[in-house]
Amino acid sequence: MTLQIYIGAQGCGKTTWITSIATEQQIIRSSDILKEAVKLEGLDWNHINAHRVGTKLLSKDRFYFAKIMFEQYQSGKTIVDGIKNPDEIDFLKRNCDNSQVVSLYCPRNVRYKRVIKRKRGDYPISREKFMERDENEILDVGLNKALFRSDYFVLAHHFNIDKDEIGIAAKNLFDYIEGNKLKILSTDVKTQDVQLEVQPIEKRYVGIQHEIDKLHKFYSRNMRCGQLFLEYYKLDEDMIRRYKNGDISLELLFS
Repeated sequence: MTLQIYIGAQGCGKTTWITSIATEQQIIRSSDILKEAVKLEGLDWNHINAHRVGTKLLSKDRFYFAKIMFEQYQSGKTIVDGIKNPDEIDFLKRNCDNSQVVSLYCPRNVRYKRVIKRKRGDYPISREKFMERDENEILDVGLNKALFRSDYFVLAHHFNIDKDEIGIAAKNLFDYIEGNKLKILSTDVKTQDVQLEVQPIEKRYVGIQHEIDKLHKFYSRNMRCGQLFLEYYKLDEDMIRRYKNGDISLELLFS
């Protein structure tokens, strides 16, 4: 069986996607591993403690979580949920004979609205707090660099919230990766990436998001449209650094 690694930013719909194609016995959750580590430190489970403990563990061993995931994969689990560190993806790709990375893309403003609706105790309620969490995951942990390693891209916000529709789409992609040659990938289209390259970074950032919004549901890395996502992840990390330095407004990141 292929080790399928699903990654994405907070609020992208990753958990809903994964639980529609796998039982709990099949899923390797990085959050479960981190929760156990936080518990061993005698701390309460929340985002601040999780970030501190996770950063500490990875500073000592950048493959800490990946090694535990690999052991669980060897015991028969085949779906990975929640990797954010690119080194961990590299470790799993090197050590698993057959692995594929699937990233779920969702615009930041849509992700924020989803997080607000959840009303979970440890989730941010302001855009500024939401961005702090994105900053932690993208700048400190390396989420966008992990997303850059994707083999497949899913425009998660194009699927109805209805779990039946998500379940059908997720199952089709799962089967495709396993070797079922259903024609599920969206038709590749000519993009405006050449024109975007000559624009100032702020206009490129907004422009590339508009190009992605024109796309449909599934794309692979070797398609022209797949390259748009790779460009976006690089630009997004750069823009977040600019925001953190006070060079751009928060509104631009939610455009």
